[in-house]
Amino acid sequence: MSFDLAVWYSNKPLTDSEASEIYAAAGEADSRNIIFERHASVREFFGELIVHFPDSRDLPEGEWDKCPWSCPLSVSDGCCEMCMSWSRVNDVVPLVLELAAKHGLVCFDPQSSRVFLPPAHNAVLGRENPNPKLLFSVEEEEPVRAPTVQQIRNAIARMRVNGGPSFAILESTSGSYTQIAGGDGLYTAEWREQLAEGFKHWIAGKDGDNHSEIAIPTNGCQVTVKSNEQLNASDVDEIFAAFSETESRPTRFKWRDITDRF
Repeated sequence: MSFDLAVWYSNKPLTDSEASEIYAAAGEADSRNIIFERHASVREFFGELIVHFPDSRDLPEGEWDKCPWSCPLSVSDGCCEMCMSWSRVNDVVPLVLELAAKHGLVCFDPQSSRVFLPPAHNAVLGRENPNPKLLFSVEEEEPVRAPTVQQIRNAIARMRVNGGPSFAILESTSGSYTQIAGGDGLYTAEWREQLAEGFKHWIAGKDGDNHSEIAIPTNGCQVTVKSNEQLNASDVDEIFAAFSETESRPTRFKWRDITDRF
């Protein structure tokens, strides 16, 4: 079983359900060009994609195991469909989303029935452009690729100590991440920066008592931190937003280096 994506041109913004209907109709059509509008950007997208991840048909037999595609790529003047091995999803999907946005194309993920719109369409709708390099995971929930700030805020708002979820992590393809634990308005947050060699790891705090300790309850457990390291929902919203935008730690917080714990 493969992880599939489809990229095509649309002259207007699409909802998830509209994109899903188009994708389903294309699977039944004798000619994909009946469903998809021909556009030069599709071939341009494809040409750039195979520079990074060549089609299996262009590789010698001895290198097929290096190819992320589980079957040959399907491309026409109107659509490019990709089937990849699940083990390569984290390598390939961020690039596909980045290139689709660059070329003004929509990208549809049939696994989650979610459509990713190009910047021009997001501008029409007054939406932010999600970062394709990010993966957001919440305890006992399916990960969300290229999450919006609102999706992250909604997840933080439903974090609970009793029954969960009480843990969330936002990861970048760079290897850096930020994570929070807690719920019901009381959290602790950590930030890891991946370096060329090794990493640095901090815990976020604010002005105040940094000598005594406090326990942050989680779902069936607790995390002990300095008293000034207990955060509220607004604090962790700000930290996640900063990571989403620049992967730079917000300077409003006091960052205690805890790298030596790892």
